[in-house]
Amino acid sequence: AHGATACTDITGFGLLGHLLEMLGGTLGARLDLAQLPLLPGAVEQIQAGILSTMHVANVRSAGPFLQAGAAVDEATKQMLFDPQTSGGLLIAVPAGRALALRDALHQAGYTAARIIGEVTALASGSAAPVQMSQVSGNGYVNTGPRRGIAPWPPSGARTAGHPRQ
Repeated sequence: AHGATACTDITGFGLLGHLLEMLGGTLGARLDLAQLPLLPGAVEQIQAGILSTMHVANVRSAGPFLQAGAAVDEATKQMLFDPQTSGGLLIAVPAGRALALRDALHQAGYTAARIIGEVTALASGSAAPVQMSQVSGNGYVNTGPRRGIAPWPPSGARTAGHPRQ
């Protein structure tokens, strides 16, 4: 009814890893981190250096494909790499149907459903197909591009979850 063209569950590769798979190396995306539906306390766990066991591997494999504005909060950005065993769904729908799908999901009781970004054309020669920013007020906060991600994990980081690294 809403014209979904792709859908995946956010599991072990985190949101960014699954988004990259959906883009297939031929498309780009712009994400708005302010719209990510995060569980209470998730960012604080990242800030405390408590990471899931696959987090660092996800940063290594997907991090080079991400371009962040300088004003992007580092801990929130790190949520893109957080692996889940039962994550939410990432659904691609035509832009003109996104609000209707979000509203239908809200009416069905899925009140955390959000529009978190848009699919774009892949910039020619771009090594970072996914760009992100955080919305402040009526516009994007973006004080300039910064390629890649900051060194992670922070000193003294601990992993939580499965004992395999």
